[in-house]
Amino acid sequence: MRSVLRDVLKTIPDPLGRGMLYDAWKTTAGIRDTASPPMGDPGGGSDFAGFYNHLGIPIAEWGFGGPSGTYHSTYDTFAWMEKFGDTDFKFHAAAARIGATLVVRMADADILPYDYVEFANTMRRYLPALRRGFAMKGWDSTAVAPLGVAIDGLQRSAELFAVSRDSMLQKTLPKETREATNRALLGVERAFTRPSGLKGRPWYRNLIYVADVDNGYSNMNFPGVNEAIRAGERDVAKTELADLVQRFAAASRALDDARRNVMAGPTPKKK
Repeated sequence: MRSVLRDVLKTIPDPLGRGMLYDAWKTTAGIRDTASPPMGDPGGGSDFAGFYNHLGIPIAEWGFGGPSGTYHSTYDTFAWMEKFGDTDFKFHAAAARIGATLVVRMADADILPYDYVEFANTMRRYLPALRRGFAMKGWDSTAVAPLGVAIDGLQRSAELFAVSRDSMLQKTLPKETREATNRALLGVERAFTRPSGLKGRPWYRNLIYVADVDNGYSNMNFPGVNEAIRAGERDVAKTELADLVQRFAAASRALDDARRNVMAGPTPKKK
């Protein structure tokens, strides 16, 4: 959902008058030219946990912040916000506009605007840390290679789907085609959600991001593998890695199904 969130930010004015929110974000982040400001991973222990960590429903989070020292203190009140924090509630209104616009974009989209090319690229950035984790334990780090191959496969499926989707959206797609495609897309995230959950933490079923077991506010990626590395359980780490590879393959198949559905296009009428 990162790409659609960026698009939304390009349509909403910055409360401080620095153009649109996307422009202000780039300025604040020190980003120039056509590069996009970096987006962080989901944190841990927040309101989205039931949706993403347990059910495998995609989430996005956004907000405004700065130094204040009041967070989770007795001064974290409406009165403080009204007098010191956001006196005209302009930033609150902007945050609400982001959410409302995002909801409308998702609801009105013929095909859900998920970007799994960016998702695959994000997943690939976690591989070096996995290799280092294996190496630091004295394990064979080449065991991580199949996961890289599986992520590459997901990216290829995502690229093919994106091209097909953009091509077919030039036409009027029947309701049946739209619904079948979107149902297939829902299967991508579900592929990363294991019914039995994490070892010792069955409520946490998502195998991409989860709250760190040692720090509820911190995020951990590929938790099944990384928790096994932390615990020094080599066999468990290999089992979790193999399971993750299969889940990326299942996600790729879901994208392939989505592509076949969208390419089916309008159903010819019988004469």
